Amino acid sequence: KTDAIELAEGSLTLRPVLPDEVEAALSRSGAAGSMYARYEQRDEQVAMALEVAKALNTSTHRAIEAGTGVGKSMAYLLPQALFALRNGVTCGVATKTNALLDQLMYHELPRLKQAIDHELQYVALKGYDHYVCLRKLMHFAGDDRDFSSTIIPVTVASLIAFACQSSQGDLDLLPLNWRDFPRFEVCATPDDCLHHKCRYYSCCMLHGVRRAARHADIVVTNHALLFCDVMMAGSVLPPIRHWVVDEAHSVEAEARHQLSVTLDARTLLADLNELLHPAGVLNSMRRQALSLAGGDVLVGKIDAAQADARFVVVIAESLFSFVKDLDVLTERSDYDTVSLWINEQVRDSGAWGVVAGTGKSMAGKLESLWRACRDIVTYSGQFPDLLEIQSDLAGLVATLRMQLEALILILDGENSEYVYYAEIDRRQNMQTDRLVASQIDIGAALLERFFPEEMSVIFTSATIATGENFDYFAHNCGLDRISEDKWSSLRLSSSYDFENNMAIYLPSDIPEPASRGYIDALDELLFSVHTALGGSVLTLFTNRRDMNLLYNRLKKRLEAEGIRLRSQAKGSSAKRLRDEFLTDTALSLFALRSFWEGFDAPGDTLRCVVIPKLPFGKPTDPLQQERALREQNAWNRYSLPEAIIDLKQAAGRLIRSSTDKGCLVIADSRLLSKRYGIRFLEALPSQQRYIMDSASVAAEIRRTLG
Repeated sequence: KTDAIELAEGSLTLRPVLPDEVEAALSRSGAAGSMYARYEQRDEQVAMALEVAKALNTSTHRAIEAGTGVGKSMAYLLPQALFALRNGVTCGVATKTNALLDQLMYHELPRLKQAIDHELQYVALKGYDHYVCLRKLMHFAGDDRDFSSTIIPVTVASLIAFACQSSQGDLDLLPLNWRDFPRFEVCATPDDCLHHKCRYYSCCMLHGVRRAARHADIVVTNHALLFCDVMMAGSVLPPIRHWVVDEAHSVEAEARHQLSVTLDARTLLADLNELLHPAGVLNSMRRQALSLAGGDVLVGKIDAAQADARFVVVIAESLFSFVKDLDVLTERSDYDTVSLWINEQVRDSGAWGVVAGTGKSMAGKLESLWRACRDIVTYSGQFPDLLEIQSDLAGLVATLRMQLEALILILDGENSEYVYYAEIDRRQNMQTDRLVASQIDIGAALLERFFPEEMSVIFTSATIATGENFDYFAHNCGLDRISEDKWSSLRLSSSYDFENNMAIYLPSDIPEPASRGYIDALDELLFSVHTALGGSVLTLFTNRRDMNLLYNRLKKRLEAEGIRLRSQAKGSSAKRLRDEFLTDTALSLFALRSFWEGFDAPGDTLRCVVIPKLPFGKPTDPLQQERALREQNAWNRYSLPEAIIDLKQAAGRLIRSSTDKGCLVIADSRLLSKRYGIRFLEALPSQQRYIMDSASVAAEIRRTLG
């Protein structure tokens, strides 16, 4: 495909997508009418498609909030496909969830191809760890290792069978439990991939998909890979200059995750183990070097590097033990994992002094190890027989360098672009502790590293505005720092009749969440709402403590009324809970944040959503604390709009089709007592609100929905 930058430079003539053809395609007699039975033209969908086409034609950016039922997927896919086919360029779509990615790939795009042009080519592209590396898989399968269970050999056999039969190689299609399998052993990384030098390159699944992506009209990927490409200066994805970023309410969080710098106990210790393990990369290279002419020098270098690695292991284990000891500086809670903001007070503490001293010692030894391993990579290049093992070592060398740079950055703590914190696992036998430097202003980072490479980026979601206001989203993704003539926003209401199909109940007699009597009052409200409906209630909690407490109180009481109650227990499968909920209208569910978005339960399987508490972030969140230190109005600028968008996401679980009816119960009396309450209420899709005591709420729900 042509790099679309040539259109902007004038070496090619842009052929725009015209408004008339968009409107015609989205009519009952057009392409959309042939794609869906009983299709009806929606004004909101047409308006969005026209705006997407205009952004593509003019190389400008958009923020579009499209309510539930607008049909936003087809509203952006149609103009993208027309634009890509007409101009010989590739357009991209980035989603947060695999569910939406699969919906686009296996439902929407095949229909669109059938309707507008049988030549339309589209590809799903994911990161390295989503594809099996044939070279590493066959090497791992051939290793003479002792395994404590049959899980790993059986998984290897499954992967080999999958590789022989799959045309795509996407590991997400394979129902495996990766918790007990070292995925890194069978998946390549950008640093250890041999590319065209690999003997499996011609049949490589990853590079096969990437070759297809370079010739595709539409590439569908996820937020993680999009922002990984930003971090890697465009070396991951083909040159795509026109993007639609769907589920854009998650853009800031995913970009921050990709741009963060982390020293991770599990990753570092796993890398060091790979350098020392009898079947690991250095020992494998050593065994081969013994039979090579001139290999004795290489053996000496390997022995020296392994001596360094053993020393680093000792210091690293001490360092992360001292990181666990930082728990004395955190607030008491029941959670296994806590975050500690590393501010000046923490840096002046004795506990941090021990971490810093050990970290500085480790930095020196880790740098020596990194240099020794880098030297081995360079020296082993003279031996063609060591090409593959050299590549594996190069990948480890790159990871060691990243860990070293993270350690130095966090110990120094002087770069004001970051907030620094420790993630502490209180379980002594778990090595999941991390030190993190997280970018504070993601908008500034995207302005510098993302937007200059793109011609049009169209952000869309059902929830990116706070009421009519896009200020929060625009700041967080950098749009507010782009010239006003280069971007605009559009808010489209839902195509569904929320006013008649969704009632909002605000119990007036529930104490505020931190007050005495709150849990008891919430207990009675939940019991009465569940019994009024006989099940099909989803209660969305902001913390596990309240959820577990109320689950233990209510489970047997509700069972006596013939209502089954499930709870999202630790380690439980969210997918299994969702499937179970969808098949049983007498089932109710207590769930946490993973159910606040992306959960669709149309029809009678879900008739009521209860939100016990407004979804404000934790006051101890390091980013919130850092912002509060730097900005006087940080709570109003960040925390409040973030909570409003989260509440809109939760409310959006209720009405998922034009025929759905249900009620939303928000049991947080701050909506009525605090000045900011009205901002939450005005942002909700229905203004049909009822303020009454809890008993009346249950009675009204029974009357209208029971």
